[in-house]
Amino acid sequence: MNKKGFTIIELIISVSILTIVMVFALNLLVVLKEQETSLDTDTDMILNQAFVSKKINGDIIKNGGIKLLNCTTTKCDFTFNNDVKKTLTLTNNKKTIKYENEENVELTRTLPQSTYGNIKVLEFFNYTSGTLRIITINVEGYSDYKIELLDY
Repeated sequence: MNKKGFTIIELIISVSILTIVMVFALNLLVVLKEQETSLDTDTDMILNQAFVSKKINGDIIKNGGIKLLNCTTTKCDFTFNNDVKKTLTLTNNKKTIKYENEENVELTRTLPQSTYGNIKVLEFFNYTSGTLRIITINVEGYSDYKIELLDY
């Protein structure tokens, strides 16, 4: 008897094995995509934080240090040694952080679209030596969003 081909059982087994391998491969791709999205969001948050910190610290150096810093849960008012006044404002409806003087908005940063909840100033430390001030902005669902201010 001359056999030229596969039996139906062999084909069913081959297709079943191929299906199982493809399901595992697809699952792996979904997991990798979720991790990439999570890393992108974390990177955006870190860059956002660094950008705000750099802008405020640049103003501290430019204006000769901080004379007065007052924070509430939604804003921080800065008065620099040369009497320039600026405000850091948090808005929850658009998840934005604004840094502005009386004339114009100098910086607006929007948090990445995600499952993050409200943002607010959780605490600020004003060390007695006057050399380091830390504003911790609480972003629900993301920890350690800190703006470190070096007041020379």
